[in-house]
Amino acid sequence: MENYNGFSNFEDFTNQLLTYLIKDRGCTETYAGRFKYALRKIVFFLDQNNQIMYNPSQDRDIENFYFQERPSRVLKDYEQLLQRCLRQTSEFFLTRQIVGIQTHQQYKYEFSGEIGSIIMEFIKFKRTTLLNRSRHINVYIKKLHNFYEYCNANGIGKIHCVDYNFLITYISQLQSYQLRHVEMSVSVLKIFFNYLFENKLISVDIAIKIPSFKRVSQPQLPSTYTLEEIEKLLKSIDRVTKIGKRNYAVLLIAIRLGFRAADISNLKFENIDWGKSLIKINVMKTGQELICPMFPDVGNAIIDYLKHGRPNVTSPFIFLTGKSPFREFPSSNVVTHITQRAFKNSGIDVANRKFGPHSLRHSLTSRLLEKQITLPIISSVLAHKSSESTMYYMRIDMKSLTYCCLDVPTTDNNFYTQKGGVFYD
Repeated sequence: MENYNGFSNFEDFTNQLLTYLIKDRGCTETYAGRFKYALRKIVFFLDQNNQIMYNPSQDRDIENFYFQERPSRVLKDYEQLLQRCLRQTSEFFLTRQIVGIQTHQQYKYEFSGEIGSIIMEFIKFKRTTLLNRSRHINVYIKKLHNFYEYCNANGIGKIHCVDYNFLITYISQLQSYQLRHVEMSVSVLKIFFNYLFENKLISVDIAIKIPSFKRVSQPQLPSTYTLEEIEKLLKSIDRVTKIGKRNYAVLLIAIRLGFRAADISNLKFENIDWGKSLIKINVMKTGQELICPMFPDVGNAIIDYLKHGRPNVTSPFIFLTGKSPFREFPSSNVVTHITQRAFKNSGIDVANRKFGPHSLRHSLTSRLLEKQITLPIISSVLAHKSSESTMYYMRIDMKSLTYCCLDVPTTDNNFYTQKGGVFYD
């Protein structure tokens, strides 16, 4: 087929690209996985635009589809990585090679002696239990090689010479590394020494004594938008067109009900009780049943779409794609793109804020907190399994947080003049 520049089809193009990366250029499976991800993004773009053939002439449209014309310098790290892989994929399509690709010769970890032999037996065992998970195996090899070298540096050549105190000393010196490295190293050691005890290679179960290491990361503040910005977002939708009617209903459900993208894309006729004005769903993320009122503006928007915008096809799903063949949304990403394009067209300043459907969910939570709605009620609205998940949003309730502020106590002037006014020296 000429459109595929000598490739028989897209699958053939995919196979040749991955073969080139792994066999010809010596890339790792992990590195090639980046291109697999980029290829899936291309397939999704083609599907959304009802296109069958891929051609590098579509590259600009694909990038705009995912990055909304944002320059590379403002893209996040994972977006820049995707952009680079998309461009290199296009380069391979045209030239059968990728000039700018960087490959690194894989470091060979060598083990010897009693401890080294035991580690190799353990790795062999893990290969049989972790089939086709080379990335996991590599983690075991790297972390245990670090431990192996530490043993050699301290004159430990026999496994029975490794005791609890030695392990604690080793773990303590890891504290200078990144927390992720420490967490993974401790986890690998616990699994390794549990294996040794179960196979009677050591007489004491040291694994149960190794302290667990839990890395606690503080999430970023949720992105929220004011009521004025939300109204501006809705007004930017062209409700005259069929697509506009659909997108308006999608956004209104996210804004008024706080539904996740997956729940909106999977909304069916059976979920709506028109007689009682209720929407009943099983939340995709948690499996919980959620029953919420169908507000008049939400119901009217859905009816407007069903009567004047939805294609006349038989489908249990309410929201359908805008182009033939009409069918349900292939994934929740469609809702994400609808929301992001609406924000872009509205002219709202989204700098340093996320602007997907989850930001609308966060904004609803913010408004409920401002009205001093209790956490259990907010938790039920958001279909959280527990109020602990809802606590994540407490940090955006600045009004309530001010009530927790304590006055700074006054200090007697003698405090500053004691000992001859040492604080002023």
